[in-house]
Amino acid sequence: MSLKSAIRTLLLITLVLFQSCKNTNKNDASLFKTNKFELPIDKVFRTQKISLESNVKSMISFPYDLIRCNNRIIISSRATEIKVFDMNGRYLYKIGRIGEGPGEYKSINCLFSITDNKIGIYDQSNSRISIFDINGNYLMSKIVNIEDVYSLRRIINYRNNYYIHKPYTKKYPCNLMMLDSNFKIINNLLEASDNYAGYLYRGLFNGGIFLDTTSNSLYEINTYSDNIVRKLDLKTGHVTNINLGQPYFYKIVPPLKNLHDVSNTMKNYHLGTDIFNMFVLKNRYLFIQYLDFENNISKVKMVLYDLNTYNSYLLKGIIAPTYSDGNYLYELRYSEKNNNKDNQVKNAIIILYNFNEGNL
Repeated sequence: MSLKSAIRTLLLITLVLFQSCKNTNKNDASLFKTNKFELPIDKVFRTQKISLESNVKSMISFPYDLIRCNNRIIISSRATEIKVFDMNGRYLYKIGRIGEGPGEYKSINCLFSITDNKIGIYDQSNSRISIFDINGNYLMSKIVNIEDVYSLRRIINYRNNYYIHKPYTKKYPCNLMMLDSNFKIINNLLEASDNYAGYLYRGLFNGGIFLDTTSNSLYEINTYSDNIVRKLDLKTGHVTNINLGQPYFYKIVPPLKNLHDVSNTMKNYHLGTDIFNMFVLKNRYLFIQYLDFENNISKVKMVLYDLNTYNSYLLKGIIAPTYSDGNYLYELRYSEKNNNKDNQVKNAIIILYNFNEGNL
């Protein structure tokens, strides 16, 4: 075989691997060992609290998502504009406004950083991604209407491509969609099953994706993945399944294909454990937040998985982070609403959880 033919064959194999939703390996038995005792949260994380300035301009309502970008805390909500604060909690400015025109939005479903100087939002009501610079100036927007997808879980930008975490649909039977810099769909990745269509039809889809830039990999998990994390090599397209095993409380969500079985949807859903969120810390630890249902009441469970030693640790306590930069977890917390009319919150704080792996 000539060198030119060999290169052509190699490129073809790589393309096939990257374009397919199919995983490239089987689900091996879990290597993880779960410690039976619970590790207190305050032993593993040191906390830092940032009180947010509260005045007429800075007040937020229905806080939904946050990111840290260029040493600024950016908070989105479903009822008011995006608000920006510095790392001391001082209010700086707002980004965009409610509406349907350029630089406007109606219902922010996802907030994400692009570079140190750019952020993006996905506006579910307008089916649109909009881009702003870090100072709040509107740059561009694009309609991204994915058939039968009612909400997107998370968006990550990496090397001018966008990776969208989404539920299964008949047209796009994968959990990860890849878009180019012009928001054109160029790939569908990570195979998804139609066994849970009855839940997805009602927007019951949680989990997370997280980018590890040191290994050029993206981690993914969702409610219906049987507690298996998929690690996608963004250079080769190779997928490695990481079977986390089953903590003592974990129950697999039973299948529900029938889209019209409304009466049994929530009943069946609560028979399983919801994998609610996932973050990667120090390029080594998976922090996963579960919602376990008992008598229709959800209880938060948290487990820390060490990808090097295959130890896992049940965490004692409750925290609700919505963002991580790989070193810190970030949580937005508030004590009460300002009033019942505008749903603005009082005494809002950002809690930074600094992971201390030396105490494991």
